[in-house]
Amino acid sequence: MPPANIDSGVIVKDFRERFGAVVANGQGEMKGKIFRIAHLGFYDYIDTMGIVGALEHVIAKATSPKHVELGSGLRAAQEVYIRAAATQSLVASQ
Repeated sequence: MPPANIDSGVIVKDFRERFGAVVANGQGEMKGKIFRIAHLGFYDYIDTMGIVGALEHVIAKATSPKHVELGSGLRAAQEVYIRAAATQSLVASQ
């Protein structure tokens, strides 16, 4: 979901113009209320970090002059990957 009072179309347009990334707007009654990160097939760690980092920049621009803490989304995504890797490692060793 986009930040409060921001149409998701703004986020979709900025992703396309600034990063060449395919991000889709909501459809029907959800148009303007959500956005979807589109991908086909394999999506790896680097892809995830890139799109999350770009999202932070897009949101910072859309909400300007409000402050956006860059890196918080990246940190959260990295923590999820670390926990998932630890779980996989634990399961593999059993």
